[in-house]
Amino acid sequence: MRDFVVQSKPLTKDQLIFLYKKVLKFIIEDSQPFYILESNSFKELLLSLHPFFELPTEEALDKLLDNSFETGQIQLRNIFENVNKVSLTTDFWTSRGQHGYIGVTAHWISDDYKPKEAFLTLQHVHYPHTSEVIKDKLEEIIINWNISNKVTFITTDNAASMVKSIRLLKDDFDIERISCAAHTLQLVIGKALTCDINIQIFILRVKRIVHYFSSPKQLEHLVSAQEQLNYSKIYKTVKDTPTRWNSSFYSWKRLLLLKGALIYLPNKLKADHIKENTKDGKRLERIMLNEEEWKFMEDLVIILKEFEEITRVLGGSKYVTLSLIYPLILKLKDFIRRTLETYQNNENENNQIIEILLNDDNVQNEILEEFEEIPDDEIADTIEINEKGTKHKLNISRPVKTKGLVLLFLKALEGSLNKYWTLSSGVGLLATLLDPRSKKLIRFSTTEQQEATILLIKKYETHMLENKVNNTENDENEGNEEDEGDADDFNLEKSLMDSIFGEEENCDEENEVDEYLKLKQAKNTINPLFWWQSNETKFPILSKLAKELFGISATSVPSERLFSDVGNVITNKRSSLKPEKVEKLIFLKRNAYLLDIL
Repeated sequence: MRDFVVQSKPLTKDQLIFLYKKVLKFIIEDSQPFYILESNSFKELLLSLHPFFELPTEEALDKLLDNSFETGQIQLRNIFENVNKVSLTTDFWTSRGQHGYIGVTAHWISDDYKPKEAFLTLQHVHYPHTSEVIKDKLEEIIINWNISNKVTFITTDNAASMVKSIRLLKDDFDIERISCAAHTLQLVIGKALTCDINIQIFILRVKRIVHYFSSPKQLEHLVSAQEQLNYSKIYKTVKDTPTRWNSSFYSWKRLLLLKGALIYLPNKLKADHIKENTKDGKRLERIMLNEEEWKFMEDLVIILKEFEEITRVLGGSKYVTLSLIYPLILKLKDFIRRTLETYQNNENENNQIIEILLNDDNVQNEILEEFEEIPDDEIADTIEINEKGTKHKLNISRPVKTKGLVLLFLKALEGSLNKYWTLSSGVGLLATLLDPRSKKLIRFSTTEQQEATILLIKKYETHMLENKVNNTENDENEGNEEDEGDADDFNLEKSLMDSIFGEEENCDEENEVDEYLKLKQAKNTINPLFWWQSNETKFPILSKLAKELFGISATSVPSERLFSDVGNVITNKRSSLKPEKVEKLIFLKRNAYLLDIL
């Protein structure tokens, strides 16, 4: 590149193509609009680097984008040819232009035992998004990538249409569905947050404060208060958005950080000689939480912090996550149980209400949906909510009586956790057993430990049988190519060697499972992938099974990250991009580390 910049002679065709690729890479990786090619300052920048550089037209870059996309697909298909098993994640997203998209990512463990992730497709799906439509689209994608015999599991959220679509897909492919662990945890939180009207009123009162500081004028007051109180850093409030995981936790954690400034601000504004500021101070004083409510918020944040940490860990993509699900859920259940015991001395109330709510599956579909946007009047005392299809008004002017609410919230969490995580799935148990850090299944019941061992033996026997069939076929193919006389000579030689040294001792292949189970549990700091890589020779079949299971994503977070990238591509200035072009841009951006194109 340096040589291109300093030379003064005209560029060759190869040099020009090289630079065009760099321009396209700049547009893709930095999510730049294509009309930047029309920017005079951008043209001036490029020409200052090389006076003979001819700026590419949008048509030229479109052609280069198409060629790069096609080359990338070929390269990725070649990669899949050498991959034994692949798992997928998928989800839906709606763009600013109100286009519905389905995104699919692939996950596997490479030969050198490293987790790999590839973006497969982002396709526009016309309404309605029924389970049949989703099933047909997924089937089309799987066949198109020629991975029909490689896909083992698909991780999705708990939407009814998605659950049914995978069930339909199973009729044509040997594919199982993995429920997104993060999404399930959010269902648990959502049920607890809607288990009592007083908790709902509290959430609305908090949202009202956050909304109050969404205007530039009130934000300036908040910033000024932090400066006067010598905050080391200036903070803004965080909006509580139901569609964002752990949204309430992040919003309330920030408010607790700002508590000093928030409590200080009303009196400061009321003492101001500017009349409008005095009015603002009175408004803020009227909607401010009382100390009891602040304490309730602190208790909730301490509890929800456990959920946030687990969600974040399970959402990782650079390490094994599937084997962590059940140990973390058991740890979470234990935390809720111990915290409940702490509050158990308080009055034991609302048991009947909790029982009704936890048995009502319709509640999960109403999670936080009844909390509509706070009206423009930021100090509104009455909020219209939609509860199970019925609209009614809710008064939020008075502080909430929080006595017993933490206990109620904890019981709702405990009930939902037990409902959604009662039985461990087979694949989850197997992954946990094959993780050398958790192979003893210490937190699991005796029944689950036995079930996991039986599942491992069955899986092992299936893989062993497959290996024998493959080896037999390979031996037959090799034998057909050998000269018959040479084969006889080899058998005679083998017979002679056996007469001297004795026949080869056949190892009991079942010892591979037995030997693994006898080993001590590895340290928590051990990378399970590296462990299996170093023990591949000792456990050839189990290491293969471990790679297959460890390539499965515990959550659909990869799809969430994908849509975050898509949101950066389809900005307000780029909302007219066609779905096909969006897919090509995202494909090249997300798979850049895997492919050698730009």
